[in-house]
Amino acid sequence: MRRLIILFLCFSTYQIFAQNVTLRVVDQNKNAIPFATIQTGKFDGVVSNSEGYFTISLDNIKNDKVLVSCMGYETKELKAQELKTVNLIVLEEYINQLGTVYLSNSPPDVETIMAEVRRNLDNNYSADNLDYKVFFRNTSYITFENLDFEVDKASGVSKKKLGQANYTLDSLTNAIKNSNTVHFKEYLADFKIKGKNDYKISVVKATKLIDSKSDISVDQVQEKAQRVVFRYLDTTKTFKVKTGIIKIEDSMTLDDTSVKEDEQNRYHVEGLKNETFGLLKDSKNLTGSMLTHLIDADNYKFELKKVTYQNDELIYVIEFRPRKSKSKYAGTLYVGHDSYAVLRTDYSYAKGKRGSKLNLKLLLGIKYVENLRKGTMLFKKQEDGYYHPQYISEEDGNYFFVRRPIKFIENSPAKNQVRFDFTISGDTRERDELLIIGTNTLTPDEFTALKEEEYVEYIKLNKFDPSIWKEFTSLEPLEEMKKFKASQN
Repeated sequence: MRRLIILFLCFSTYQIFAQNVTLRVVDQNKNAIPFATIQTGKFDGVVSNSEGYFTISLDNIKNDKVLVSCMGYETKELKAQELKTVNLIVLEEYINQLGTVYLSNSPPDVETIMAEVRRNLDNNYSADNLDYKVFFRNTSYITFENLDFEVDKASGVSKKKLGQANYTLDSLTNAIKNSNTVHFKEYLADFKIKGKNDYKISVVKATKLIDSKSDISVDQVQEKAQRVVFRYLDTTKTFKVKTGIIKIEDSMTLDDTSVKEDEQNRYHVEGLKNETFGLLKDSKNLTGSMLTHLIDADNYKFELKKVTYQNDELIYVIEFRPRKSKSKYAGTLYVGHDSYAVLRTDYSYAKGKRGSKLNLKLLLGIKYVENLRKGTMLFKKQEDGYYHPQYISEEDGNYFFVRRPIKFIENSPAKNQVRFDFTISGDTRERDELLIIGTNTLTPDEFTALKEEEYVEYIKLNKFDPSIWKEFTSLEPLEEMKKFKASQN
């Protein structure tokens, strides 16, 4: 308990029982401006979500002013009291042509700019001895396009029972297709990085917003269908289980203990740690990171499109596209004129590009294609003089196809068999978001002192609760999350 209290107090940017306001950042046409920076102090603030909304505590505002800025727009300054009387913060578009900001007639050469970006990587970004206070959100979706379950062979099972089984499988198919398969995971944590392969996490609070009746993965679909089949087998016997020529189980029993689910509401800390570091690593000057990959002249061609400003800093807007077949992304880099630091990047698969794929449809009945990947990284200069991530998002999508015959062979002289076939295909999509709330330098003693737990309990929710994070700085949820409500049992 003492350790939890200390961790709670360490989050100095959080204010309990603070007076919060929720506002929206829009352009002059009232269109949302995503990922705008809302600066409540020199090194403090939040980021608007992809719908333009943000929530801040009025108690956290330093010097009675808030700066709202986004690249391509004029920065707006508001007094703390003004935030109580407005719903929208309108930013005016910054208009300037490339040549008008230079005394000479020659705009800067994009290759020179990118060479300076690469040369200044170590001056601008730090990867070691860092203490981050982070808020993480994962949104997961699965859509089933095709489901086909059928018991097509059953010795030792009456025709009536076989018909009942297939009728129940048809009902299961319809229920799964019509389910709202989406869930949300959130947690607040202290994340310490000693080196590129040495990091720890301590979770302060975690939640899971889910409809348990619609929480269905591909494996769970198979399990639900198998349970239907189990009803019509002799539960006093054991069975060999085979899929194709592969034996899965030599002696499966069909009593209740074989199908019980783990009902413990907890996350494995190692998983949370790795998914957080996966996002943070992409923002670092490390070999193989997304940042270093996107600025590599061997991988990409660059074109200077325009210049803009943010907080009186001139920024180069540079588009990139693949130079080689192995390069997969296209997007935009926003580079500061004085520091040559990448202040923001937006990227996605370039036209005609895809991620990894596996097509063993004929041999093993499996197909898999990564067909979506896009992301945004925002950076902000912090007190240590380095540019650290302020917000990172990454969205991945995959197509999957699984066709699997499963055979239950009774361990008895009769060797009765039940053949169960299922075909399933669809799309999965996951969006990870990381808001970095605080950045500090890490000491060796602080790293050593942090003792990781194996598991962390989460608060399970069946509908959105606006009060769950009210005492903390967090990322404003999207409308789909606010409207989420589990189906009635």
